[in-house]
Order: sequence, then structure tokens, then C-alpha cells
Amino acid sequence: MRPWTSKPRKAKPVRAPSSTPAPGAGQGGVSFLPPGSEPLSTITRKSNGKYVSDCDPGQEWDTFQDALAFEKSLPLSDPVSAGRARTLFTYTSKKSHNKLGTRAIPNGPHGVGNAALEFSLFGARGRISLLGLFSEQVRPPKQWRKAVEAQMGSAIFSGKTEMSLRILRAYRDYLALYRTLVRVLKGRDTLLDPMDLIHELVELDPYTVYKYWAPETASKKDLKGKGENNDLTNPKNIDTRAKFKNSNEYLESVNNRMLLLDEDHASDDEESESDEEYEKVVIQPNEEREIALDGEIYIFSPDEVPSNGDCFFESLRSLGVSRSVDKLRRLARTNGGHANITDARVWADEQDIAAVALALGIRIRVVALDNHYSIREIKNFGVGGAAYNIAHIFGGHFTPLRN
Repeated sequence: MRPWTSKPRKAKPVRAPSSTPAPGAGQGGVSFLPPGSEPLSTITRKSNGKYVSDCDPGQEWDTFQDALAFEKSLPLSDPVSAGRARTLFTYTSKKSHNKLGTRAIPNGPHGVGNAALEFSLFGARGRISLLGLFSEQVRPPKQWRKAVEAQMGSAIFSGKTEMSLRILRAYRDYLALYRTLVRVLKGRDTLLDPMDLIHELVELDPYTVYKYWAPETASKKDLKGKGENNDLTNPKNIDTRAKFKNSNEYLESVNNRMLLLDEDHASDDEESESDEEYEKVVIQPNEEREIALDGEIYIFSPDEVPSNGDCFFESLRSLGVSRSVDKLRRLARTNGGHANITDARVWADEQDIAAVALALGIRIRVVALDNHYSIREIKNFGVGGAAYNIAHIFGGHFTPLRN
């Protein structure tokens, strides 16, 4: 189910078990948004000009790079190399400063039988493409947060309570797993098995287990076995005790798991994707990208600054120019820029860029990129010396470029 491509796969209609009359069962469930269809948006700029990461909303940074460095420095739980994949119940059952293991860990009661889910997921290898599994089974991080908030309230990500800290640790691990899987699908990391990563992400989904919001209330009936096996079509593998505030979302999640049984999927070999379709699926708008320039590697993030008429000026500010956007616009206007450049959100062009470089006595190097993020053209404005490097992305957006 990939409606964002030009040739959607015809999904075989699947049914939820009779004990779980899921909405849309006759249509094959509801797919998650394709990876890359929305920014991860882990770092945002506040009205006071400071940057904040949603991995720890209580801290502020002066620059985007400082916030990004913080995210990269966050301690992550050890990878699951043996034992059981963790669930949200695992995280909320352990104090936030305690180490998480993988053996004899509390996984909580599964909505869909754990053995059946794992057996069906790995049984789909080679029959369902990796991109198909990614899009249908893995929830993007923003949707993951929304699902947890729907169950536990928006304050759960505040970081002000012990339970909030436990959830934030789970979110950080989920985000790291998701980004790692994106790198693997792009071919940047060939040492990891993408199926293992998909399995860990599926297990950590907010609708895989229940009672994680209050693990101490999970009863013996909730936790004991209910005759499950590895047959996903067996109604015993759907726990009718599972209750969520958003019951429709839970039932849609169950039906998505049923898509693992879809016999109409093309195999990886049969289902070839064009380059354009592949990029639509696996490129993350807020992910760091690399380009080679002057024999060095430069990085940029398309969403570091807002994609509006201020993006050129905001890029300069992120690179260390200590002038407000309004001041930079006035400098452009009085040094040969366009007459309307002082108007709010008017986009800067080459004439305005040259005017700003002249006014500040600096060199601005603009690296124009095509829609595949390859260098199309390089232009220098202003005097000599070290350059303020800015990427000009296909479509008009400017963003800082750093090495």
C-alpha cells in the first residue's frame, strides 16, 4: 500500500480475525505515511531565537548545530544483539537511569501475539520489499509521539516526571533506530540487517503492547499466555483485553500487521523502484546530507532554517552573523539590493546576496544543488577570505552548509 508512488501495489483484501472487527478490514488496513513524507522535526527554533530538541524540551541552545550535537551525544540503550526486542512496557517498567537489558525483561501484554508477529514479519522477507515493510509496518517518529500523547497526554514529553523521562528514553531510542534504518536502506550501512531494525521498531510501536502507560496495573490475566502460536490468522493471537483510548488507531495497527500475510506482494527482485520513487520513500527532509566541495565533506540539513523568504538571512545568522533579519534586509536595500527586499518574507536573489556581502565585508559562497542534491553551480559574492557557505536547494530554499 504505497499511494504516494505512481504505480501503487494492489493489496489483497485481508480480514481481521473475527474477534477483532477492524475498520477497513476489507481494504487491507491503513498504511503509515511513507518515510520522508514529513520532516522528523526533532529540532525547532523558538520565538526567542533559541533552538530546542524534542528529545529534551527543557534545554535550549543558541544554534542549530549545538542542538544537533546534543542529540548526537545522547546515550542510547545497548542494541539488541540477543534476547527479546524491547517494547514501551519495557521502558516504562524500568527507572529512567537503570540499564535496559534484553533477557528476562518485562515486555508487557501484546495486542498481537508476539510469536505470531515475529514469525510473520521475518517470514515476509523476500516476498514483501523492504520499502513495503518500512512503509506499512514502521511508524514515523512524529506519528509515534502523537500516538503516545493520545494515550498519555501531551505533558508526557515534558521531561518533568519520572514517567516522562522513561518515555523520552524510549523516544530517543526509537528515533535512533529509525534513522539507522533509513541509512541502511540508502546503502550507507551494510553491516546491519534491516529486518532486525524493522523488528525492533515494530516492537516499540505504541500499539504493539498495552498497559505500558501504567505497568503496575497489568494483571496476571493480562500478562499470562492466552494460547498464542505463530499463526497470525489464528484469532487467539489477537488479545481482546487490549484497550486503548484511540481504539480505531489500534485496530488499524492490527490490520496493518495482517498485511504481512498479503500474497500479492511482489518480491524484492520483482518490485523494482525507479530512483525518483526510491528517494520519495527513504530521503528524510530533516536528515543531514553530505556533499564534496574543495576536496572536503560538507554537511547540511534542509530543515535547519524555515523554508520561507527569510531562509537566506536565517542561514547567515545560523553561521554566526550577529544581525537580525530586519537589519540584514536593510543592509541589502541600502547597498544595491532590490527596493522591496526590506518587505517581510521577500526572497533574496543574487543581487540581494551580493549587497549583503558588500555591506558586511564578507564572502558568501552559494552552492546550488539540483533535486538529487548534487552540485549544479557555485557562485561567490563579496570579498576574499573565508566563506560563509550556503546551500541553495532546488526549488529556492537556502540552508547553512558546514564542514
